[in-house]
Amino acid sequence: MLLYAASPLFNGGGGDKQSFYADFKNLDGTALISTTFDKEKWRRAAVAAKEAIDAAEQSGASLYKNSTYNTALPANPIEKDLRLTFIDKVNTKEVIWAETRREGLYDFQNKSTPFLSGAQGESYNGVSPTLTLIESFYSKNGLPIDKDPNYDYAGRYGITSTPNGNTLALNLNREPRFNAWIAYHNSYYEVVRGSANQILVQFRKNDNCGIQGRSNNYSPTGYLNKKGIAPELNQSRLQVSVNYPWPVIRLAELYLNYAEALIEYGQDLNTAKQYIDRVRVRAGIPAIDVAWAPIGGANNQATLRSIVRQERTIELYLEGHRFWDLRRWMIADQYLNQQAKGMNIQGGTDTEFFKITTVVFPRSFSQRNYLMPIPQEEINKNEELVQNPGY
Repeated sequence: MLLYAASPLFNGGGGDKQSFYADFKNLDGTALISTTFDKEKWRRAAVAAKEAIDAAEQSGASLYKNSTYNTALPANPIEKDLRLTFIDKVNTKEVIWAETRREGLYDFQNKSTPFLSGAQGESYNGVSPTLTLIESFYSKNGLPIDKDPNYDYAGRYGITSTPNGNTLALNLNREPRFNAWIAYHNSYYEVVRGSANQILVQFRKNDNCGIQGRSNNYSPTGYLNKKGIAPELNQSRLQVSVNYPWPVIRLAELYLNYAEALIEYGQDLNTAKQYIDRVRVRAGIPAIDVAWAPIGGANNQATLRSIVRQERTIELYLEGHRFWDLRRWMIADQYLNQQAKGMNIQGGTDTEFFKITTVVFPRSFSQRNYLMPIPQEEINKNEELVQNPGY
């Protein structure tokens, strides 16, 4: 809560944006959201985050590493750790607060896994990361792909041959989290189908994960999510064969909360880097100072702000943070007011499929969407309540 209170949306604005809420007042004229920046809010957020980290670690919490989980895949040990971080409910010590209701038949895992219908089982092929998210993951050198001098950013949309078949250059030479959590054309998806424990997924129109003639149960962007999907998930019938608690708070988030608050407070930047590095090193990429040394280092507030925000986008992908982070940073309009993009899923050939295409689902975002409306029935119950701006 203190992290959110310190963030630009609730702390006088940020960057080139002024607070939206100068006229947002109670009936007696009292301001409801601060329009003045208070640096001390970041200090309080940092103190609270560090207290939470200390309490968690003293209670035995630690980042999930060196998995002994009984599955052969993923074969890469770092990717295995990343895939199983909270799936391994017996051995993980990273999850601090969890949602423990059992997953439904039409929920996250079955909606993420490659399409299957009929007598062989059921899954629905639908949780599909956008091109913006795909490009957010780092290169294998731990740098943003547009900043890594050893990554062919200009040629990222070229078609490249691999042992499994052609794929987009964008999908190669990426960090372990990308390979652990993202399924792309002509990559393997580790999940049980009959006697097989992985599936080569392909997303052209008539491929095994293609849209074919369906109006639902397809990947809108030509990618599928693998994060949170148990490698031994058995889809031989309509079931959820592996259940685990979903993380609401885990230790990696606390590390990133603490680092962000230190960076925004403008002190202890080296300490902030150390806590980000704990997450990076577990993810199999170099520490910040090592990765950024070839391009001038990362030693100022603006650069580290960019790093910690990208780190949250990657590490906490699909865990329910991005929706709120974009709003509290006051940058949601930059992302949610433009159409998502992906591959051309109507393409039947490689040349047609590997063409950047706008996803058909509409998107729009306006200033009022930074806050949600108070339900009218609540307004009716309490005449002192003031509706949020724009509703």
